[in-house]
Amino acid sequence: LTVTFLYFLSDNFFENCIMDNMEIPFDIEERLSELFGPEEMALESNRLSSFVSWPYTSEDTCNKESLAKAGFFSDPTASSGNCVKCFFCLKALQDWDRDDNPWDEHLRLTVRKGKSCPFMELGKVEEDLTVGEFFELTKKRLNIVFAKLEEEMQEKLNKYDNHD
Repeated sequence: LTVTFLYFLSDNFFENCIMDNMEIPFDIEERLSELFGPEEMALESNRLSSFVSWPYTSEDTCNKESLAKAGFFSDPTASSGNCVKCFFCLKALQDWDRDDNPWDEHLRLTVRKGKSCPFMELGKVEEDLTVGEFFELTKKRLNIVFAKLEEEMQEKLNKYDNHD
């Protein structure tokens, strides 16, 4: 964890916010919970179960089984019913076509662009993972969650600093 992030988590940050009548940028615990969850999506079977109304069938390349194997769970938005999110790197993708290959698209939009996805970097489906590899994925995922939270908090602070 970086010094900036540790400062956010410290009592000093919150005391300074109160003393300066500064509004805390957002509820850190709530946002951390949003980024971290849902924990059950670590398992492929649970990711597969999340695709209740996926528009494509098992005959299509972009089927729910392939998406779950590639680390994705269904995470529909108001604007897109076929939005998915990687449990491991938090990458959200939408606007899938029936012939899209989830594994290839995930690689193309993360690792090949220099963005980290520990699941794609490992290159194994769940059934081939060892217990040690699964724990290592979990550890790397935590680092991604904390980095994302720190990035969001820094953006909020920058906006606050620019309004003074």
